[in-house]
Amino acid sequence: MIEGERLEDVEENSRWEAELGAGVEVSLTLERGGELFVIQTALEDVDEEMTRWEEQRLGETIEEADEIVDIPLETGGRQITYDITLSDGFTFEGDLLEDPDRVDYGDEEDTETEWAFEGTPGVEMGEQDTESTERDG
Repeated sequence: MIEGERLEDVEENSRWEAELGAGVEVSLTLERGGELFVIQTALEDVDEEMTRWEEQRLGETIEEADEIVDIPLETGGRQITYDITLSDGFTFEGDLLEDPDRVDYGDEEDTETEWAFEGTPGVEMGEQDTESTERDG
């Protein structure tokens, strides 16, 4: 359980622009080494949001962490989404990824070693070969 853990570090993983405003994925490192991933959307300014995380929320303790969903992963681990309340009253949803101690990826011989291409060589997917279209048409 992550209740009682303190937010030790905050980093920006990615940012984007959308019709409803900017967005950012924030990575929060917990004091015992776990990592929460938080997506913030409809922001006016990502830099201001990151400053809030660094100046106001870093060092806060997780007061409550209510599990929303627990999804098993193909690696044998799981992704747990929590509704989190910090000691200052701020709430957000965060994803915690838990990996197994050991992951068996199978034999290397079983992996695909060649790509098969069906279509016209040199023509990217979704594009038309204009020369052959003009010749045929």
